[in-house]
Parts: sequence; C-alpha cells; structure tokens
Amino acid sequence: MGEKRSLRRLTDRTYCRGMTELALEPGGGLRGLPIGSTKGSVRTFFGDKHQPFKRTPEGNPTDYWADAGVFAYYDSDERLEALEFASPSNPTLNGLALISVSMGEATQILQSLDPKLRLGPDGATSTQLGIGVWSSTGEADQPVMSAITFGPGYYD
Repeated sequence: MGEKRSLRRLTDRTYCRGMTELALEPGGGLRGLPIGSTKGSVRTFFGDKHQPFKRTPEGNPTDYWADAGVFAYYDSDERLEALEFASPSNPTLNGLALISVSMGEATQILQSLDPKLRLGPDGATSTQLGIGVWSSTGEADQPVMSAITFGPGYYD
C-alpha cells in the first residue's frame, strides 16, 4: 500500500478474460447496458457464470459474477437498477479507471463533473452522474475498493 497510485488511461481495451472495458455512462449504466435493462439482457452482457441471490429474504434479486467482480441489482420488476464493481473489474469514466486509483483521485474525477458530489465517511456519490466510489476508510490516499452506477432515485 506504500506505492502511489495514479490516474491512468486504459491503453488495453480488455480486462478479465477478454471482456471489453466497462465504460460507465453519466446518468447510470454502462455503454451497451443502460439502467432499466432486463435481467436477461444483463446476463447476456456479462455471461452465464453468475450466482443469483438475495441480500435479504424480502430483498430484490441480485446477480454476482465472481470472475468479473460485478454485482447486478434489480428492482421488483427484475429491471437493472444498479451495477457494482470490485476487483478484477475495471470500470472507467471518460476513459479513466475508477478502481485501482486512490479515493482522492476518484473524488477529483467525479467532482470535476459534478460540483454537488456528496462526500461521505467512506465514499463519494454523484446522483447527477449516477456513479459512486467506496473504500474501507474513505481516506484520500486509500484505494477505491468498489464503484457503483445507478439510475435516478436509487438512493432516494
């Protein structure tokens, strides 16, 4: 953890066994997979190696792709309402990696696009962009551990 991580543009457009870069779209979702997509579309996009589950017995369905580090959260109509990314996934915003950089750098990226970015004790959330980042401590020099993309009203 002593090494300084910095923002980097992706030069190799692939990650995780050949899947293309996960380009986050402002407003929520990914390029090619918008918020509101059907569960079937999400499963086609990420592939068949998922584990379906519910975080709570009364909760909405969730899919998890362990090899990709991706969680898909669905609403009660089984439409995509959020995607969460952890290692080894590599979500990007405007070509800049959001995981594998420090919280300070990720916050700087988001704040440059949304001056109303909400800062919390362990992360930052932009409802305007539909994007958030999280680390275990929220300290500027700590690495981002997960990123999320979501649609309007997700955090209401």
